Amino acid sequence: MDYGFNISINSGLFPIDDQTVALFKKDMRKVTVNLKQYLLQDGISIDAKKIVECLFPSSQCDIFISHSYTDQDLAIQLAIDLKKKGINAFVDSIAWGSAYELLKAIDEKHCKIKNSTRYHYDMRNRSTAHVYMILASALQQIITKSTALFFLNTDHSLSTEHSIEGEDKTHSPWIHMELMFSYFIWQARKEKGMYAIAHESATLDSVPVLHEAYTGHLKKITRFQLSRWLGGCENNGTPVDIYDSLSKLYRS
Repeated sequence: MDYGFNISINSGLFPIDDQTVALFKKDMRKVTVNLKQYLLQDGISIDAKKIVECLFPSSQCDIFISHSYTDQDLAIQLAIDLKKKGINAFVDSIAWGSAYELLKAIDEKHCKIKNSTRYHYDMRNRSTAHVYMILASALQQIITKSTALFFLNTDHSLSTEHSIEGEDKTHSPWIHMELMFSYFIWQARKEKGMYAIAHESATLDSVPVLHEAYTGHLKKITRFQLSRWLGGCENNGTPVDIYDSLSKLYRS
């Protein structure tokens, strides 16, 4: 990850094509179906590497989009708009959805009490820990390999309502992890002098926990700056073109 952006944006002000977004989601659901078929085979051990290969793209990701699950359609629309310019974006909530489907499939096969609708408590806790560790590790790999991280800063993703000192907080452990991990990358590269310039959900979890949402290392840009930049991107640009374009956005 070479660049990080804190984008102030809300779905009500960003045009979303509902039909195109629905088709995107339908294509992603096929991945989960294929993975379930693998998991439900008899006599197999669950291969974490195979799960990662199935759930996550193997190709280079130019931009990692961190966002609230409530803003999923907004994130998908942005990914679609970027794709039209030849820029590959990864929408993190697609992984969350896949992970929850994955977890349910594992629990049904390996954690359910025989002749019951209930699950073994300890076994289900272990299966959840395994899946979340796989997910977190894979997301961190993608962030590391991406050229840039786009954090969609909306009313759903951040809040100062319960903050003592007015810092940004998030209910999403995924946003917390993604922002903190991107900060660690930024800090490490800054210390090594690798930067040319001196300068991630309405969670599905039921426990109301607030996490720190550190965005100080991300370049702040507005929806208008994003739209202007996107409109100026060349179609089917090379990786060098994409990198240069993101560098210009960072300097804007």
